[in-house]
Amino acid sequence: MNRNVPHSASPLMQGAVSALIAVATVLALTVVPALAAQIAGSRSTATVLDALLLGIHATILGHGGGLVVSTGVVDGAMTLTPFGLTAVMLAVSAERLLRLGRALGLVEGGHLRPHALRDAGAALTGYTAVYAGLLGAIASVAQHPLVRPVVLSAVVSGALVAVVGGLAGIGLALARPRRDGRAAPATPALLPTPVGAVARALAVGAAGLTALGMLTMAVLLLVAAPRVVALTDALAPGPVGGVVLILLQLALLPTLGVWALVVLCGGSVTLGTGTLQTLGASSTGVMPALPLLAAVPDPGEHPLAVRALVLLPAAVVALGAVLLVRQTRDLEPRERWGAWVAYPLLLALGIQLLAGLSAGSIGAGRLAEVGPRATDLVLPVLAVCVLPTVAVIAVDRLGLVDRGRAGLEDLRRRVERAEQIERGGQPPRDQGSAAEETTDPLR
Repeated sequence: MNRNVPHSASPLMQGAVSALIAVATVLALTVVPALAAQIAGSRSTATVLDALLLGIHATILGHGGGLVVSTGVVDGAMTLTPFGLTAVMLAVSAERLLRLGRALGLVEGGHLRPHALRDAGAALTGYTAVYAGLLGAIASVAQHPLVRPVVLSAVVSGALVAVVGGLAGIGLALARPRRDGRAAPATPALLPTPVGAVARALAVGAAGLTALGMLTMAVLLLVAAPRVVALTDALAPGPVGGVVLILLQLALLPTLGVWALVVLCGGSVTLGTGTLQTLGASSTGVMPALPLLAAVPDPGEHPLAVRALVLLPAAVVALGAVLLVRQTRDLEPRERWGAWVAYPLLLALGIQLLAGLSAGSIGAGRLAEVGPRATDLVLPVLAVCVLPTVAVIAVDRLGLVDRGRAGLEDLRRRVERAEQIERGGQPPRDQGSAAEETTDPLR
């Protein structure tokens, strides 16, 4: 049972109380580092109130909200979302709804209990309403002459984080075993067969593509390690400032991982006016003095082998397609073809949506456009998602795998027979030949 929420309370009220705890948690995660940096910064002129507002503004950005900045150095809208911080916000919401889902006992004896979906929906509704409302209220009081949060974007982005994280938490509550020892089914198992198969294939594809983007950034950072260290030393942030700098870069690293995935899929990413990153070439200009950006490739044309990296995301998509084809072989043709069409289209839509969310702006100057270009991404992403899926389906429908195995087996028998003849012995007979000899009366 959830110790933080009375079990006798209605699911709606339990969700509201969980939202209060979640908002307090995410504020603590951003405000505390800002206050620590302000206290330890000997050359800082910022006050405790300034540090508090900085933490609140980081919270709003982490949810995907927007800020209007008027500092003289940066003027205009700031909408670049640090996905690392967003992941933390989602994890907090998922953890709160996971606890609440277990407290509600949504699964009994391996099946959904009566009114389980109604209670889960009520809890999620209460959680989302209070979470988004609190974030909007905090944004309205955190106004500063230099930085002003956009209240509407804070409310909408807060509601989105609450819904996505809450759904993930409820799904985990359905997938995790109950405390009384009885196993609860995995969440996709509660869905109809075609939907569950598509969900599992999408999970494999999404996880693989996310890992591919992060792995690409890790390789780029490893190659550019000397430049990253040199730029960090030039900033001379100090011990506490160094910790804050590391946290800032960790918050931005998943965003850059999405950008790397976009480039691998054949899209393009801009880092400001006059810059463009693609698999074919790199064009850079003056960028912010952030050590993480030292991983950006040097300007110039890339070798042809680099362009072949587009095969990596295609291979990941094919892996999910293989899983989907295996799980839908026994379905009716209509359901099977529906699943085969839904998988690549939903995966492409997810990549496009993630790329759009990772784009933004930092003021109205050179960095007014930062991130993937949505118009350049539609056709490459469709090709990366659709073509491997079609290839996997064609291989399965034509039986090429079975034919290949039969061909290899036949080749193996031929080689063995040839080796036996060379050694002067009697060539081995296959089972078919032996059967003919024993049944033919003329021999």
